[in-house]
Amino acid sequence: LALNELTLNHETEALRWLDKTVKLNSYHTPALNMAGRLALKRGEIKSAEDFFRRALTVEPYDFKSQIGLLGVFVTDNRTKEAEALLHRLKRISPNHPDVRRMETLLKAMLQT
Repeated sequence: LALNELTLNHETEALRWLDKTVKLNSYHTPALNMAGRLALKRGEIKSAEDFFRRALTVEPYDFKSQIGLLGVFVTDNRTKEAEALLHRLKRISPNHPDVRRMETLLKAMLQT
């Protein structure tokens, strides 16, 4: 249901469904990731980081959670943390579009 609400750009309703899902099952990594992405989109950096870190507690090697956390680091200008995580992700999947996009964003940040 949360995904349907997001498709309709009903972010508040999506958050409500995601909150219910996570309360019912705190180990639901896809819901935690979706909530993290939505929080990041809304500029709620701390909340986004919390969601992604919770997801990584459940599944420490979850690629989507790591990409989400990298997005938090880049958005929050935390370049040292972003570089370290990007380095790990490039070893796993160097040509993944999200890895390449984050690498481009990080390079641009470091040049300014």
